Amino acid sequence: MEQKRFGLYSGNAFSTHLFPGFRSAAVVQRSDSDKSESFVQQLQDQGVPMLTATYSLVAIAAEQDKARRMLSRLRHCFQSAWRGLQSFDFAFLETAFNKLMQFDKFCRNRKIELYLIPAIRTVSDEADALIGELDALSAKAACFLRSAGDQLAGAYDLGSIKVNEVIHAMESYCDKIVTRLDREEKELLPLARRLFSIEDWFSIAAHFLSEDAVACGRRRALPARVAAQSAAMSNSR
Repeated sequence: MEQKRFGLYSGNAFSTHLFPGFRSAAVVQRSDSDKSESFVQQLQDQGVPMLTATYSLVAIAAEQDKARRMLSRLRHCFQSAWRGLQSFDFAFLETAFNKLMQFDKFCRNRKIELYLIPAIRTVSDEADALIGELDALSAKAACFLRSAGDQLAGAYDLGSIKVNEVIHAMESYCDKIVTRLDREEKELLPLARRLFSIEDWFSIAAHFLSEDAVACGRRRALPARVAAQSAAMSNSR
């Protein structure tokens, strides 16, 4: 979904074309993920202005778009299958549940949950009520997901299942997550933009960049590990 959100271009992690000069500053000491304060100071010394706030919001917007795309694809797949599901199909329901579990893990590890919300809590108590309501939505979603899992576990043990209850629980989970995403974008992020100082945004951007650097290192290491395992298998033959 390519669109303007929060007054920024979403759908891309960052655009050096839109913000020239940021990339060269951002890569300084990116691998030194445990020294975020030093990293932030280097960004400041290089004269990077409010671009760090822009980077953070663009990164969050891209992650929000990814969550919406993932959920949309899952719901479309589920709803198409529901219409053709005339009888009990444990394998399909188990696959659907596992995909939702993977999606739920992605949601709980988003930057907005790991870094932005804790930062807001330390800056002001103005967002406490809103954050509590967001947490309540997540808790309700988790209850629906747990209900679906319990139903499937019972089906595996007893050989019977109420398909409609599982479907309802999965759809209700999706509804709660959509509501949370909407409120994060319409209420939480505008509040963060108002409450955070430039220093707050620098700290958040440093966390984001450190996390991205670690993730990039993992992706680069994976082909090497696969190649090593393949070579080991070949040598053992």
